[in-house]
Amino acid sequence: MEGSEVLHLGNHAKVGVFGGWQLNGQSVIDDAFNKPTNPVRISAHLSDPLAAVPVPPAGTVRSNQAVNYDMNNRPPGNTLQPGVYCGGLTVNNTGGVSFRMAAGTYIIAGGGLRIQSQARIDATAGVTIYNTSASASHTWGCGGTSSFAPVAIDGQAMLTMKAPVDGPLTGIAFFEDRDPAVTGSSPTAHPNKIVGGASTTIDGALYFKNTQLQFSGTNSSDGYMVIVADMVQINGNSKFGNNYSSLGSSNYFAPQSTGGGLTE
Repeated sequence: MEGSEVLHLGNHAKVGVFGGWQLNGQSVIDDAFNKPTNPVRISAHLSDPLAAVPVPPAGTVRSNQAVNYDMNNRPPGNTLQPGVYCGGLTVNNTGGVSFRMAAGTYIIAGGGLRIQSQARIDATAGVTIYNTSASASHTWGCGGTSSFAPVAIDGQAMLTMKAPVDGPLTGIAFFEDRDPAVTGSSPTAHPNKIVGGASTTIDGALYFKNTQLQFSGTNSSDGYMVIVADMVQINGNSKFGNNYSSLGSSNYFAPQSTGGGLTE
């Protein structure tokens, strides 16, 4: 963490670290009593807390080539539909209009997802974005292959997103392919970025198991936010919540007496 941000831990939460941490500038982690505190060292290597989340099945192929939407090239009814986007999906300046993402799973089969410039996206209907590649062994129904690329939300983009509240992808907003052969062997080779002047509100998990997430700008959560990544870099004015009440008890984040689950 760097800059002058404060990570405030309510509800007796703590930050656990396997490895190291670095707090630069005037950044600070404080406890429920507003007193500075350090992360807790974890001596044993943690397993993937979201290992049980299933890979989504292939859906309807929406495009066999990279798609680029903006105010001059709008989706029908200003609404994107779930399915497979071969070669990537980019949304640039929407001219002050919000493009909606209909509920469902959006599979980015190569090319990555970019929400940039002055794009406005409303993905509050219950959306999961699965980022992968289109390869010879798994084409996702695409007509050819397309290499993996990261997620980039930056510029003056505005994204408001809520993950599904039921089904196998309950609570999962962004889901990156777990296979390091897809994402690359280096966590910094394809860094995901939710940065810049973007104003982003996400209720859901940001799951980038093998890569880096650069998380900064004005980002927040109305209810809950969970990050799983190989490396996390946080700065700016970011807020995390842990109110999972919208999901019920059968979700990946609810405290559990046995098995997995993230606890407060």
